[in-house]
Amino acid sequence: MNFFVSILKDSVFNIDDIYNAQLPDKYKNSHRPSSVMLEKAELEKFQQISACYDKYESILGQIHLEMCKYYQVGRFSELGSEEFDQTSAIYHLDLAAELCVTEAIFALAKIYLDLPRDLLPNYHAPISKELFQKGLELMTRASECLEIEANLYLAQTYDRGSSGALEPDWKQAAEYYEKYIRLREKESNDIDEDSGTCESNPRKLVDNAVPFHDQHDVVARLATLYKTGGNNLSCNYQRAGDLFTKAAEMATAAMKGRLANKYYGAAEEAYGMEPEEETETN
Repeated sequence: MNFFVSILKDSVFNIDDIYNAQLPDKYKNSHRPSSVMLEKAELEKFQQISACYDKYESILGQIHLEMCKYYQVGRFSELGSEEFDQTSAIYHLDLAAELCVTEAIFALAKIYLDLPRDLLPNYHAPISKELFQKGLELMTRASECLEIEANLYLAQTYDRGSSGALEPDWKQAAEYYEKYIRLREKESNDIDEDSGTCESNPRKLVDNAVPFHDQHDVVARLATLYKTGGNNLSCNYQRAGDLFTKAAEMATAAMKGRLANKYYGAAEEAYGMEPEEETETN
């Protein structure tokens, strides 16, 4: 059965059977199983009882991720061969994602969605609506694990939709844009604090090498959604004006004065669209 089809099916298992399968008298002279399903079950129990679950990544999952990387760099290939076992690499990456390793979840989501990536960049999954949905689910999991760029992808995907697979949903898009902006601001502030200054450094680069102020277009796009409304999103002119003002300040920091003036003008227009409160008349 095709690997990508098989992983879409939910597995039904009994935890006692899985545990018993790990006992030496069960596997005898064969290789000992990797216990992925048992580890996954333990992670699910840990999630239910621990408030710090989001900070925990399975060590077994990290091992599977490293195995995937070893396949990619040719550690298990024949000497002198540039080819490697991509199926095995994907297999280990999928297990790492199952065990909640954020890097693996994000990488596998990119594979299903055919996005640029460093891990297995030349591997292409079959294009199908089912795999697109699987990729979207993985990207959502990556967002829940606070993978910053996953939020931007989800925001832009819900913003414009995907032909035949996803209708635009601006309410969802706005939520992910808001989360992305919030995380990027926190990341930028943390970097400034680490540099030993309490003042904001507009030229400081973040981890993905893009200064936050250079993403004024993202903030302006969210402002436009609130100003326009539609696709399940109600207009919020006050929020739109605030975001256009933020975008203008970011454009100013990026030395783009003309664009900043455009955003300031859009902010004034948005504020002007806010309905005036009705005053009671005696």
